[in-house]
Amino acid sequence: MRNRIGQTVDAQNATTSTITPTTTDFAGRTSRSLFAEARRYASAARNMVEGRYDGIDSDGRQWTVDELYARSAQCRRAGGDAEQTENEAAQLAEDLGPRAQGTVYDNASGTFRVLEVVTDASEARRVLKRNAAQFAVLVEDLHTAGRHYTGAVWTGSDRVLKAVAA
Repeated sequence: MRNRIGQTVDAQNATTSTITPTTTDFAGRTSRSLFAEARRYASAARNMVEGRYDGIDSDGRQWTVDELYARSAQCRRAGGDAEQTENEAAQLAEDLGPRAQGTVYDNASGTFRVLEVVTDASEARRVLKRNAAQFAVLVEDLHTAGRHYTGAVWTGSDRVLKAVAA
């Protein structure tokens, strides 16, 4: 069981010990909540240095200034990772545009039907044979009936001719 400040608590023996947070401790948390937690730990460390906090939490565990600053840094790093993931997801959605399976769209290269959207970066890199690919779209050219993968981003010159329900 864990208390509110990330410690493992052994209820049977009534002891507490500090845990070393791993990425799973931060899984599913937003960058905003992680940065807020980092600020709380840093504030507690400052208050301890200034003599306004004795470093004992509600379960009786004694914290040191170094432990509080280390936990704050871990939360900031995890928050940065979460923020980066959120930004990458938004960028991917922007680059794909309205292309979903079944959508028909037109651009300067022709008219295409989307057959598959690959958002797994490693699979996209494999099918496009490009080291920097983040997504791939399998399309069928409606004029030539040819199929190919494209990694082109959605631009202002692309237009949807037939949309599908999401």
